[in-house]
Order: sequence, then C-alpha cells, then structure tokens
Amino acid sequence: MSILPYDNPNILPADSIAFTCEDPSVGLKEPDPYTGFGSAVYLYVSIHPQNQPRKMGHAIEGDNFRWPVVDSATVSGEKWYMVRMDTVFVEEAGPRTSPVTDQWCVDLNDNLFTAGDTLYFFCGAENASGIRKYWSKLTGNVLDIIEACAAPMEMQILPGAGPARGGDILYVNAFGPRGGEPYFNTAFQIMGIFDQVDRFDIRAPSSGLGNRPGYHVRNVYQQLHPNYRKIIWNSGDLPNFTICDGINGKGDDFSMLFSYLDQHPDPSGAGVYISGDNVAEEWNTLNSMSALNFRDVYMPHSLINADHVPNHGISPFVIGEPGSMFDHGMPFGPDTIVAYGGCPVINNFDVISPFGDATLEMTYGGTGQPTAGAVLSYDTLNALGNPVGVVLSGFSFHYIRDDVPSGVPGRVDHMTDIIRWIGNILDDPSGAGGTPQFTNSLAQNYPNPFNPSTTIKYSIKERAHVSLKIYNVAGQLVKTLVNEEKPAGEYTKGWNGRSDAGDPVASGVYFYKLATKHFTKTKKMVILK
Repeated sequence: MSILPYDNPNILPADSIAFTCEDPSVGLKEPDPYTGFGSAVYLYVSIHPQNQPRKMGHAIEGDNFRWPVVDSATVSGEKWYMVRMDTVFVEEAGPRTSPVTDQWCVDLNDNLFTAGDTLYFFCGAENASGIRKYWSKLTGNVLDIIEACAAPMEMQILPGAGPARGGDILYVNAFGPRGGEPYFNTAFQIMGIFDQVDRFDIRAPSSGLGNRPGYHVRNVYQQLHPNYRKIIWNSGDLPNFTICDGINGKGDDFSMLFSYLDQHPDPSGAGVYISGDNVAEEWNTLNSMSALNFRDVYMPHSLINADHVPNHGISPFVIGEPGSMFDHGMPFGPDTIVAYGGCPVINNFDVISPFGDATLEMTYGGTGQPTAGAVLSYDTLNALGNPVGVVLSGFSFHYIRDDVPSGVPGRVDHMTDIIRWIGNILDDPSGAGGTPQFTNSLAQNYPNPFNPSTTIKYSIKERAHVSLKIYNVAGQLVKTLVNEEKPAGEYTKGWNGRSDAGDPVASGVYFYKLATKHFTKTKKMVILK
C-alpha cells in the first residue's frame, strides 16, 4: 500500500522500491534500448489475479517518463510487465540534482491496486556487452528469466485472502527473509489455518526504515479492526528495531498496536502475540510515550536479564506454569519445550518478569520463579469495555524445539494454545494422535447481538466441575446454564434468552462467566429485541 497519493510526485521510504545494480567491468548498457533514455535496468512485475481490467500494461505506470512500461512477456502462462527503472536521487522532493551512484528505483501506480492483489517482482539489467541478468532474494543473480519468474519476491495488498476465508490473523514478519517465516508457515499448515492468515513482511528490518506496519497503517479503524482480531509479531533475533516507536526507527509500531487493542470494537476481543529474542531488552531502553503506554497499559512487565545463558544454560527447557494456558491438565500436565540457544553462534534470550496483574505463563527450567520468566500474558478490558490480551515471549517462536519426539511439533502446540487463549476455539493440530489435548477457553457467543437465542462454545482441559452462568449489568444471576462435573473436551451450550424462572429477559447487556479448575473467564453479550 502506498503512503502518498498517486498524484503526489514526492517519494518517501516505503512508497517505492530501490535496487543497487552495477557492472564494474564494462558498465550498464546506456541508453536503454526501449526508450533511448537512462540505463537498461528493469523491474519485472506480475499482478495476481491476472488480467484484471485497468491493471495491465501502461496503466501500472507511476510516471510514464521516469518508470515506463517498456515490454511484456508471458512466462509459464503468467504475464510479466517490464518497467524501466530510474536513478535514485538524494532529494525526496523538489528538484532532484544529486543522483545516488548505482542505485535504481521505481514507483508503480499503486493507486490501482486493491485488497487481495499480489504483486510478484524481480529486477533485471543488461550490461554494455549485451549480457542480461536477473535477481531476486530467492535466486540471487541468474541468467535465465524462467528461473527468476519461478522464484520472485512478492508483496500483497492487505487485507488479503485470509479474512475472506474466515481468518482474523495478521502475521507481522518483522524478521524479514532471515529464516523465521517457514516455521510459522508450517505451524499454520498443521493447524489448518494457513490460508486464513495474512502476512506483512518488513523488508530490511534491521535498517529501521519506513517499511513497517506503524508506517503503513494510517487508519487502524479502517485497515485493521474490520479484518483482524489477532496480530502475531515476530522479530526473530534482531537486536534493534524489534518494535519501533517512531524514534528508534521510522513508523510508530507501538502507537499502532496500542490503538489496535485500545479501540478494538469486537466484543469477542482481540489480542497480540509478540516473540523475539531481544524485544524486552530493546523495549527496556525506550522512553517514548508510545512504548511506555503500551507496556504500562497492555503488557506490564520488567526485564530481569537480557541474556538467559548465565543462569539457565544455552538451550534451556521452558516449562508451563500450573494453571497456565500451557497446562493441559491431567494426565498431560504443563507443556515442556526447548528454547534452542544456537550453535556456533549463541542466542541471548530475554528473561522477563510479570508486573502488576500480568501472568507468568512459562519459566526457564520450570523454576516457577518470576525472575525466570520466559513467557508472560496480560488480559484486560480495553477503552470500549471489550476483552483484549497480550502474550510476550522472551525468545523467538522459530527457536522452539521439541523436548521429546511427538506427532505434533512443540511450536505448533505452543501457537495453538496462544490463539485459543486469545479467544479462538481451534481443532487439535493434525497428526496429534492419541487422546486430544484441550485447553480452558471461552469463545464469544454467536450470534451477538441476538434475538431470541444464542450459542456459547467453551472447552475445559481436564475433568472438573464446570459453571457457566449469565448475569445482568447489576451483577445479579439471571440464568445457570451449566453447573456440573464434566470431562475434558469442547462443549456447546445454547441460551434462549430466558431467566431461571422461565421469563424472557429484557433487551440490554449481559455477561456470561465460565468457571472451572484454575480458570475463570467472563464475556459480554447483547440482546436486541
């Protein structure tokens, strides 16, 4: 998505793309043989879905002088447009008189693109000897255009297909192409939600430049709230720019995340899962209002140590606390995973402690001590009275390894527990085998608002007494739906809008509360007559 309107000639970081291209031996071909101007440096673009009206040929040009479409080709059945790139200048606006050596840029007419469009791209150049090479991050330099077309880079205009397929997750890949994404993709596939997740890639994340959600998202209420109830944010092992505050990097990610949670209108709630080796460490150094507000209001915690190794070893066991979201009850007990510390380069995971009402979910070594915290959570009501929650991990998700071989990787079970905690009831991951492992969870009733009846789904992780009751805004008991011992499992209970006395209740706001062993959860629902 573009930061500046199409008719604005200025270019800012994240509004265009730039490449470094040179041939030290013979130089680049000049002039470009297609236009008689500039150098023979090109961006190859393929737009999906293909053959959309008004998104073909010269229509995609952002400026037909600086970045003209000079040719097209069909490769393996896909249409590719060839756009001549122009010199990068130091000046962002106004007269451009200071070119940057060997750097080339392009800005497409991104005003044309709509949600769900995917742009595949790579660059190519011809030298003075007539040799043409192609490059993408996935192939490096290659001589065969077919090879480049088979492994291009890509960019999707969000929201993508995820929400249209019933999903509500935005995965922010703040680690870029450094190796974390495949672990997330595999987890989503095993969980059966891969095609329901949208992904935002931060390119060159270690630079702290403008290609960040906090820089792109201009209206949280229109761009995020209607489409996403969960944001999964992973910064891998980046030491800096893990989450930007507008001072430590362009784009205020903390303000965006704060607004996303604070004003989320969905009564079923919303949540954010943050993982990264150095998130808490860098967060501890930030003094901006946005970073402090997000920590104080939605993830109160403190940094105990920025390096786990001295007290917990290189690759420690990370064990769930009793009663935590990672405790599956008898006979399974709390989850145990390994936080892989690396070899030969040793990672330094954050050791974090809950503050205030935050919850200690997992500890290094299973010590149960707040000073050994590995994963924390905090849930509360936002400014609109809707439930929201944050999970903060001291290590990156992609460094999770299994403590013992099992049918489902430990990281998949870990992700499933977190998403269930935020508020979604998911099927057990495929390949689990044996007895299913359940978690304590309470889903939002559906429909909501409703008249005259609604359905409530919940799950319990072990055999225990279960209470599911409905209260009015004065806290008075209106209806007891469940009050009995139940085995572990997932359940559905309907309510016909009548009290225990059999009388229809009035329109308005009501609360339903699930209580079982080591777990209570309350959600809001509305009757409209």
